[in-house]
Amino acid sequence: MNIFIAGRTQRKNSSRIWGVLEDGLLVRVLDENGSDHPQDSSLNPGEVYGAEFMAEPNASRPHLDQIRVRKLSYASALPAGFSVADFLLHTAQTQISRGAPENLFGGHLQWSFSGTGYIGENTGLPDRSLELWQSDRPLSLTRFDDRIYFVYHTSPEDGYYFPYTGQEKAPASIPEKTLIRLQLSEWTRHPQSGEKRCELELADFFL
Repeated sequence: MNIFIAGRTQRKNSSRIWGVLEDGLLVRVLDENGSDHPQDSSLNPGEVYGAEFMAEPNASRPHLDQIRVRKLSYASALPAGFSVADFLLHTAQTQISRGAPENLFGGHLQWSFSGTGYIGENTGLPDRSLELWQSDRPLSLTRFDDRIYFVYHTSPEDGYYFPYTGQEKAPASIPEKTLIRLQLSEWTRHPQSGEKRCELELADFFL
């Protein structure tokens, strides 16, 4: 099956790569050992590879969209003038959420008092950790406690806060209907409640 490489994020010692399968499923692409790829990986956004892979055997909800790739063979690249966003919006059979944040990830998200989203171990789990979204409002940049957030305002003072974990420089705002990739983080235990949670993050945008 072919896989389209849609994005990569440089981590401290690795590259986190995600893509789209022929059937439109968004996937996090792991190596054959179930790890992220090295920083000097040759996989780049816009490339298509023939792939032999298996579902990550140790994955559990919501991270069922992880695959271990055993073999990759380069097949093609996007034609000149055709962007990753063009492919995702017009060619890939990929589901895209649109509108307000309440319905993201099948409505399973909970929202903290500070406005950030998460899923909790006892409040219903989606079957995926990656989602594409087109907001019906612009998102504005803000900073708090040395973290960058994009805010979907519901009023001048309130809104939904999306922590930004991407590697591209954060713009002052993201226009409405921009294609955005959201992800759910790995499980961590909330320091106050003790509940295990996956935090909602804004990982990519395609201006």
